[in-house]
Amino acid sequence: MEVIEQKKIKDYAPAEKEEVCGTLINYILALLGVSGTAGDGKDLHYLAVEDFITTALQKYTFGEIKEAFKMLIKGDFKEDFKEVYNKLDCILVGKVM
Repeated sequence: MEVIEQKKIKDYAPAEKEEVCGTLINYILALLGVSGTAGDGKDLHYLAVEDFITTALQKYTFGEIKEAFKMLIKGDFKEDFKEVYNKLDCILVGKVM
């Protein structure tokens, strides 16, 4: 299934949305080479990223966000993102999307 045909973020139930978003954040962290956090992997910083994704990016699918970060790593963007490696924050997610 094409990522654009997947269920939009706004259509997930709250608990499912939180679970899928957590998995997405862990995937992006691995792509960017960012070490995981202690415990369940969600400190306040990544909770803010999760909130940003599930509210500001509701029109996208989780797959579309995943593909966008793959494109970032491959260098498909014209903008230079060198300063973003080894970090994940709402600013980066907003720039990529």
